[in-house]
Amino acid sequence: MKKKNSNTFNKEFLSTISHQLRTPLSTILSSVDLLELYIKKKNVGRQLQVLNKIKNSVINLRNVIDNITVLYKNETQKLNVKRIELRKFINDLIEEVIVEAKEDHYINVNIETTSKYILADEFVLKQILMNLFLNSIKFSPDGGQILLTIKKENNFLVFSIRDEGIGIDEKEIKNLYKPFYRAKNAENIPGLGLGLAIVYKLVKLHEGKIKCYSSLNKGTEFQVFIPFNQNEKSTNNRR
Repeated sequence: MKKKNSNTFNKEFLSTISHQLRTPLSTILSSVDLLELYIKKKNVGRQLQVLNKIKNSVINLRNVIDNITVLYKNETQKLNVKRIELRKFINDLIEEVIVEAKEDHYINVNIETTSKYILADEFVLKQILMNLFLNSIKFSPDGGQILLTIKKENNFLVFSIRDEGIGIDEKEIKNLYKPFYRAKNAENIPGLGLGLAIVYKLVKLHEGKIKCYSSLNKGTEFQVFIPFNQNEKSTNNRR
């Protein structure tokens, strides 16, 4: 039964990858034909438009490959846990998030823990939170508040990111962390369906856990639990 499920997943994976790679490649090929035509006509304006289209397709193709690489390289990735100054880490993160947000998004932070430092893999933790923030922005097309709350709960540091976006059907939450899965109400929003799969793997890599609370048209909240007391270690085989 497991072998059958594995074969089914592999077929679906290959089919999805083929589609995700074929689309930008087809665009590039058709654009090259157009570029040749506009070169013959010496139409510089059209040439520049086509070149920009090719550039965007190449970027899209690179993003597909990068996301797949990040998703599957975590199988052998090792943590580089070190002491991080919490507020500086969050301030740096928010500076990057604000660039991606729209004018009608309001990014707020509420740090409820008195801990000045945490032990974590800075790169991994940043990837987790950045992915969740970008999802909140993407799936809140009408804007609204995106709230990051940080608190200590038992032996975990809990990072909660809550938005006021389109939400997720509660029946679909269990499938969110599957590679390439897209919720029904998100099908018209650009994306590969890899962000949460990457987040899930990185959280597990950090020996943490993730929870999602959501309902349609009422926003979404993701809670990431990172072990608060970890043995500080250093590995050189990570990236």
